[in-house]
Amino acid sequence: MSSISIDPSLIEATPLFPLPLVAMEHFWLWDDVQPHPKHFRILVSFTGTVDVPCLEKAIACAAARHPLLLCTLELSARSARWVIPMTPAIGWKWNQGTWQDSPFPQAWDLRSESGLRIWAYQDGDSAEMCLEIHHACSDGLGIRQFLRDVFVAYDHFSRFPDKPLKLPALSFERIKQRGDFRRPAPTNDTRPTTTWEKIVGAYHFHFRGPSPIATRRTGWKTGQERAAKGHYYFRHTFDTTETARIEAGQVGAANSFDHGVHQAESEDAESRALNSNYSTLNDVAIAKMMQVLAKWNIEHGSANSNQRLRILVPTDLRSHRDSRLPAANRLGFGFVVSTQGDCKNYPRLLEKVQSQTQAIRNYCLGLDFVEIFAGLAKQPKLGAWLVRRPGCLATAVLTNLGDSFGRYRKLFELVDGRIRIGNLIVEDFTGYPPLRPKTSLGVGMSRCAGRLTMGVIVDSTLFTREQAEQLHDAWIRAWQRSVPFADHRT
Repeated sequence: MSSISIDPSLIEATPLFPLPLVAMEHFWLWDDVQPHPKHFRILVSFTGTVDVPCLEKAIACAAARHPLLLCTLELSARSARWVIPMTPAIGWKWNQGTWQDSPFPQAWDLRSESGLRIWAYQDGDSAEMCLEIHHACSDGLGIRQFLRDVFVAYDHFSRFPDKPLKLPALSFERIKQRGDFRRPAPTNDTRPTTTWEKIVGAYHFHFRGPSPIATRRTGWKTGQERAAKGHYYFRHTFDTTETARIEAGQVGAANSFDHGVHQAESEDAESRALNSNYSTLNDVAIAKMMQVLAKWNIEHGSANSNQRLRILVPTDLRSHRDSRLPAANRLGFGFVVSTQGDCKNYPRLLEKVQSQTQAIRNYCLGLDFVEIFAGLAKQPKLGAWLVRRPGCLATAVLTNLGDSFGRYRKLFELVDGRIRIGNLIVEDFTGYPPLRPKTSLGVGMSRCAGRLTMGVIVDSTLFTREQAEQLHDAWIRAWQRSVPFADHRT
């Protein structure tokens, strides 16, 4: 397997290691089972011709600053810890086919391989770089820190190869506190959950589980589809005009759409709900996902209105102290629930979603999830057994990576709102969350250069490619129907 070697002398954080695993790192390892490995992908698209030696040098310099991406696991009967190997390296392939065809084996043994793989290719005046990350090593927001360093280094080596490289400051000591969290001081609107609330919540979570997405294996070819490498990956990027309309619709700015005097007469229930509730994009996305899944289930023979849909929503637990934290995990999980019947009335559904996302924020429910696994980490066999039990944890997963590189714009020259790094223009950024058994659909939302991108991953063990395309198309159409696009392309 090809790789990029890292000079050990460049790894400033070496004295901090070895480091014991923290709670969520244990969770990701326990949950790492085939055919649903706990890898996630990030895809970055460029315009321009890649200087390959320059990119490889930039990746090596950046990787040296993010040691958890270089570490391997050292396991014993009683402990697991991260160690920096004698010859640190990351997986690397150039020009090995399109982004969705990984040139690496699906199996990933962190005892002998680091948690980051990268492959890239050139196609005319366009290029793409795909990063695959083992979730035990970092979350998507941590990888953005790594990509920032890659971009800064590539820009420097492309334009000023004879000058010393200066990268933004990082706090390596924070790596030791990556698993430590402080609950915010209670306010009138925020407080920890009580013991009784946790008991009730645990009851609902474990004994009123969600329904998986309905599947009908029409056209299923035994063995052939299952032998396909990995899951199905799709992406759709709305142009800047479409993105502006989508975002304006979430803050009650419908009058900017130039509907004319007939706006009130033509406005549908969804638009009225958006404008009256001033919904966040996350709330709207969760509600849309529930409606798409409810409609899909009905169309595929699962029409019980009492069936429960549960969306897993990663929650960022970073504070201002983590602004200089190298790539690491600082995520918890929140869960938003509805029934199939709720999805018939969009305003009511959106209100229900909002109340639950507000509770996630107010009661730090994402942190509750982390604290559970902090306890289980002391009993690893019990923890692994609980995580790997059969069942449906969530119907689907939705993650919002936000404005991918907005906070880094001051580091680069901008061309029509897009970042220029050396001879390359960064066009878009797509994220794909990992899937669990029976959590068959994942969506990653991101924004780059004023354009909203949807990355969709569908479980290939349960759906044919045709069915996966239908799910993806249904999701994109749900967004296109909500604002007056001139062109409903898929």
